[in-house]
Amino acid sequence: MPLSLQSRLLRVLQEKEVIRLGGERVIPVNTRIICATNRDLLEKVKNGTFREDLYYRINILRLDIPPLRERKEDIVLIAKEVLSRKTRKVGKAFEVPDALLQELTRYHWPGNVRELEAFIERLLALSVEPVIDEGVFRRLLAETMKGQAGEEGGSQEEPKWKEGTLEIKLGTMAEMEKQIIDLTLKHLKGNKDELVKTLGISRTTLWRRLRN
Repeated sequence: MPLSLQSRLLRVLQEKEVIRLGGERVIPVNTRIICATNRDLLEKVKNGTFREDLYYRINILRLDIPPLRERKEDIVLIAKEVLSRKTRKVGKAFEVPDALLQELTRYHWPGNVRELEAFIERLLALSVEPVIDEGVFRRLLAETMKGQAGEEGGSQEEPKWKEGTLEIKLGTMAEMEKQIIDLTLKHLKGNKDELVKTLGISRTTLWRRLRN
């Protein structure tokens, strides 16, 4: 958001009034603002691209939502909810066996819920029978996983932890940092306190890397 728009939003939040575009009358408003971002706003405040006063104005109740790769137990639940919502929209009932839905946890869903929603939409578009065909489901999931592997360097080989050393795929610094964090976190069974000690980084740095 440009700084010019940030100042306008701040004024609305502080004064609780707006003026319509092209209008002259001040209109009082009583609203609650919900903001969402995948950026580190505090870092943007430090580098001058986000207003500090606006940051503290909107940072009242903060909720950090981890990516799907860190909460695989939610993938099936979210998939069921998306499936229910999409089938109501198209006006036709579809059913995906639980055993197939469990296979969704094999993938790390870098695009998070939006990517999972897109997968469900493609699945429904390719389905004719009320019960989703197992072959269609697995083919589409394989294509999704293969496509992401291609974007990450054309190889589906996973990074490895071997006898206290890491084997990762060559990539950009950001990509290799992500591999190191993900693999170490998996090795430590999700213990983030041990992770920051092992890697010698702060919790702030860890959350910034995980969000990116």
